Amino acid sequence: MLFTQEEVNQRIQTDYEKLLRILPFEIREALKPVINDSEEVKIRFGRPLKIKHHGKWHKYDLVIRQDHLTDFRSRIDHIRDDNRAGIDGTGHRISRIPSADGKGTDGFNIRIARLYLISD
Repeated sequence: MLFTQEEVNQRIQTDYEKLLRILPFEIREALKPVINDSEEVKIRFGRPLKIKHHGKWHKYDLVIRQDHLTDFRSRIDHIRDDNRAGIDGTGHRISRIPSADGKGTDGFNIRIARLYLISD
């Protein structure tokens, strides 16, 4: 089945919107302007937000607080035993970073998927 470029672009934007919807407001606002060129987001308690876009890591002024982690975790449907989760219908992947004692969460890594179409 072939898709038009418009259909592909719409699917990509829909997938980005699904990711943005589950992020806490301040993180969402930082990611929104660069999401089309982003590969990964690192959310670590007590550390600056980091977003990899245009092939380089960028630190943001936003320091991740516990409420960011709690809010984000509450929006993820299910984290598997291997500390990974996905966003239904997308290729985006979330990895939970457990605390040293294994009881809490120190942060999350979010891999932003790219849609590739292969034609014969």
